[in-house]
Amino acid sequence: AKGFAPWDRDDVRVPAGGDHELEPIELERSAIVTGRVVDPEGRGIAGAEILRLSTAGPLVIVGGLGMAGARLASSGPDGGFTLDELPTGSARLRVRHAEHPDRIASTPDAEAGQRIDGFEIAMQHGLLISGRVTGAPASLAGELVVRAVPERASLAGPLEAGELAPEVREAETAADGSFSVRGTREGLAYSLVARRRAQEGARGLPFLLGASLSPPVSALAGERGVELAYQPSGALVFQVVDATTRAPITEFEAGAGINFLMPLLDESGAQVSRHSEGRARFANLRPEADDLVQLKVSAVGYREEHLRYL
Repeated sequence: AKGFAPWDRDDVRVPAGGDHELEPIELERSAIVTGRVVDPEGRGIAGAEILRLSTAGPLVIVGGLGMAGARLASSGPDGGFTLDELPTGSARLRVRHAEHPDRIASTPDAEAGQRIDGFEIAMQHGLLISGRVTGAPASLAGELVVRAVPERASLAGPLEAGELAPEVREAETAADGSFSVRGTREGLAYSLVARRRAQEGARGLPFLLGASLSPPVSALAGERGVELAYQPSGALVFQVVDATTRAPITEFEAGAGINFLMPLLDESGAQVSRHSEGRARFANLRPEADDLVQLKVSAVGYREEHLRYL
């Protein structure tokens, strides 16, 4: 709440089949911290998003999406900001901007209700990775994005100690397939893939809805002329039947993939569990030359089947 310190707990137990009423939640007054987000030359950065990272416990996000946090403020035209939802002591922040690599910072120690002015957060200049997606069908024009994730081998050096997760950069593609990924960090190598833009209102996690449409390509921050080759997809089609009667099983859940299993989702991102005549189709599988697909099927009353090396 505005003007109050956050209330973070990770030990609340809710009994199965019943309600659990908490004691009244008492909020302390927040410390007030004002300052500016600036570039290395001290110029204000407008539109930087400032988020507070939770201290209630670790948050794990698969897919290299990184950790976001609770949004506190955005910097104004001169880079100025006011933070008024801070805990007593020091708060850990993530600062994000399209043109600059993410910055992890900690506020000065402060007591409840104390005001601290002049807190400055300096962000590095970001570099551009540009190139083109080639070979994509015309039907995908305007629907592709390019995602850049720091490669694990290059993270040890330039990233600040204590950084929680590698930041992900994403760029729209133009009608001709060209793209420019902004805000990459000098000295880092990135893995780039083309993906379909996640649908608005989709209920699944975005990374489940945006399977790679190209083999990954490695590029250094600042590199130009990167080419991502669109890879046509294949599909895995199958029918699930009772082993004894051979009757179709129409209610089951399935997962398929190459390096890890992905659930079968509909266009809105919801998992599919009902299948006409027991038939299912996994589309958008893009195995490379030596890749093999795996499939797992589970249905109530039946032994789970996990088929590997298809």
